[in-house]
Amino acid sequence: MSTTSLSKGVFSFRGKKKKPSPKDFVENECGLKSQQLNYYEYLSTELHTISQKIHADMAQDLFTELVSYVTICGQKRSEEEIHAAAIVTGVNTPDHSVLYSNLCSKLVEEVTPHVVLIESKSNTTKLIMQSIASQLNSIYEDDENVVKMPQTHCAWSHITEWHRSLISTSSPKKVRKTTKTDTKKRTASSRPLVLLFEAFNNLPVSCLQDFILSCRNHLADMSIVLVFGVTLSLSSLRSRLTHEISTMLSIEAFQMKSSSVYLNQIIDRMLLNSDLPFRLGGKTFQLLLDNFLCHDFSIQKFLHCMQFCVMDHCLGNEHSVSCIARGKVLSNKNLDHIRKLTSFNKFVDDEADPKLQSRLLEDAAYTKSKILTLLEDINVYHRKQPYVTRCLHTLSKSIPKSAFGKQLREVYYSVLNGNFNAALEEDFKLFSVLSRNALQEQLTAILEIMSDCPVESDVSSLRNVLDKLFNFEELLEKSELNSAANKTSLIGKKMDMYTLRKTLQQQRPKHVTLFEEIRGEAVDALRSFFHNEVVHFKKLPLHELFYYDDIKTLKSAVNALPRVALFTALSKPHVYLHDVPKLESSQSVTSQLPDTSVAFKLHMECSTMINIYDWMQAFLSVHEGDDSKGEQHLKQLCSRFSHSAAEMQLLGLIKSTKRKTDHVTRLTWGTI
Repeated sequence: MSTTSLSKGVFSFRGKKKKPSPKDFVENECGLKSQQLNYYEYLSTELHTISQKIHADMAQDLFTELVSYVTICGQKRSEEEIHAAAIVTGVNTPDHSVLYSNLCSKLVEEVTPHVVLIESKSNTTKLIMQSIASQLNSIYEDDENVVKMPQTHCAWSHITEWHRSLISTSSPKKVRKTTKTDTKKRTASSRPLVLLFEAFNNLPVSCLQDFILSCRNHLADMSIVLVFGVTLSLSSLRSRLTHEISTMLSIEAFQMKSSSVYLNQIIDRMLLNSDLPFRLGGKTFQLLLDNFLCHDFSIQKFLHCMQFCVMDHCLGNEHSVSCIARGKVLSNKNLDHIRKLTSFNKFVDDEADPKLQSRLLEDAAYTKSKILTLLEDINVYHRKQPYVTRCLHTLSKSIPKSAFGKQLREVYYSVLNGNFNAALEEDFKLFSVLSRNALQEQLTAILEIMSDCPVESDVSSLRNVLDKLFNFEELLEKSELNSAANKTSLIGKKMDMYTLRKTLQQQRPKHVTLFEEIRGEAVDALRSFFHNEVVHFKKLPLHELFYYDDIKTLKSAVNALPRVALFTALSKPHVYLHDVPKLESSQSVTSQLPDTSVAFKLHMECSTMINIYDWMQAFLSVHEGDDSKGEQHLKQLCSRFSHSAAEMQLLGLIKSTKRKTDHVTRLTWGTI
C-alpha cells in the first residue's frame, strides 16, 4: 500500500492482529503435541466444572437458611433494631466473590430485587453510598416514574425519596389494568433493602459505626437488612462495634462448612471419579495433603496444585493421550517409548512364554492389541476402585481407633501407598467389639455401595453372612436343639471314673457362641473381599499413563524455596536462561555470564568486609577481553558493575557499613 502526499511524513497502517494460541507455542510432532494439549484442556475443564459444582452444593444449605432468614426479617419489620446476618466464611474457603454474587442472585430471585453488594474496595461512607445509588438506579433504569438518585453525592434522604416514589408509582389512584411491572413494583416496595458487605473486616470502625447509626435512623421509612461477610469468627464482629452500636443490631450467625469438608468432597468427586482418566500417585497425594493439613488449609491452593499436576502429566508425558485414544494414536516410535516403561518391562518379564516376550518387544501389531487389553483392564480397575475405597471407609468408621482413620482422605492415602493390608489386619483385630446390629449395618452398607458399582464383584460370601445375621434367632434355636439332642444322659449308667470325666468334658458347652462363629465368617469374607479387590496401582501395567507421581517436580513447584532458587539462578544461570552456556564448575567465572552472576561469584570469594574497589577490579578483569580497551568501554563496565552491586543489595546479599566508607558487608555464607 502506498500513500501520496505533498509533504513528507510517516504513515502507519494497522493490520489485522493475530490472537496468540497455545498451539503456536507447542511443538507439533506428528500431531501428538496438539493431542496432548487437547487432552490437558479436556481434563482442566472437567476439574473446573466439578470444583464449581462442589462449591455450589456446599453453599446450597447456607443459601437456603439465609434466604429464609431475610424473608422473615422482611415480614417482621422493626423500628427499634436492625436485622443483620453474619456469614462466617473462614479464611481459606474458595471464591468469596463468587459466593457473594451467587447469594445476591438468590436473594433477588426469591426475596427482593433491592439487593446491593458492597465490595471490599468500598471502604468509606461516600463509596458505600455511591455503590448503593448506582445499583438501585440500575434496577428501574427504564422506568421514568421512579426517582433517580445522584451517584456522586448520595445521601439517605435521596434513598428515602427513591423508596417513596417507588411506593407511589406502584399504587395508582385511578383504576386501570395492572401490568407485570406494576405488580413487581408493588411487591418490591414492601420488601426489605438488603445491603451485603463482602468484606466486613476491611471496613474502618468509624465508617462502619456511622453507617449502622444512619440505617437505624431510617428504619421508620423502609425495612433494612444488613448481611456481613466475616472472615474469622463472630467475635471479631462484636469486638469492632461499641456496646451502643451492638444493641442496635439483631445478629444471626451463619457458618460456612470448613475446608476439611471441602477437601473430602474434592477427593470423593475428583480423585475417586471413574470418568476421569487421571489419578494422583501416593507420594504426590501425600505432599498435597501435608501442605493442606499442616500449612494453610487452602482449598484454592490445593486445586491449583492439582491443576499443575494435570498440566505436567499431560504435556510432559507424551503417551498420556493413550488414556483417551485407547492406543489408536500409537506409532512405532510411541511403542518404543512405551516398551521402555518400567511397568511394561515388568509385565514382559512376568510372561512365561519366551515367544510371547519376543513378540511384545518386536511385533508392533501384537503389542498394540496387548496395550488395548491392558488399558481396558485399568479402566475396569478405575471403575471399581472408588466403590471399594468407600466400602473400606465405611468399615473403618465403625471400628474404634481404626488404623485407617475416620476420614476418607486417610483411607484413600493408605490405598495409594499400598500399606492397607497391615491396617486391615489391625482393624479385624478390633472387629470383635462390634455388636450384631452394628455388624449387620456394616455389611448392609457395603453391599449397598457395591450394588451401584458398574463392574460386577464377588460378594456372595458377604450376602451369606448377612442372611445368617438376619435369621440369627432361627439359627440359634436350631443350634440349641442340636446341642440338647447330642447330650448323652448319664442317669442309670455305670462307668469308671476315667470314662465319666471324658464324657463330661465332651458335654461341656463350648466358649465360642453362634454369633462369634458368624462374626468370624464375616471377618474371613471381608478379608477375602478386600484382598481381592484392593490392588495397588503400581502392580498394574502401564499405570504411568494414568498416575502422576513425579514428587521431585511437584515439590519444586509447590514448596517454594526462594533462597535456594536465588542461589541457583546466580551460581548456575544456565538453569533458567537458555542462552547462557553451561559451565564445567559452578565456581568458574566467565564473561559470558550475566553481570549480576559474575559479581555474585566474585563476592563469594571475599570475607565479611568487601572492598568495593578490589571487587570492581576483579569484575573488570573478567570482562577485559570482550572488546578493545578504551575509556568509553571502561565507563560502561563500571556502570554495569554499579548496577550489579545495587541489584545484590536489593536482594539482601550485601549491605553498606559505617565502619569503612569504601567497603560493604557480606550477608550470606555457604550455599544459602
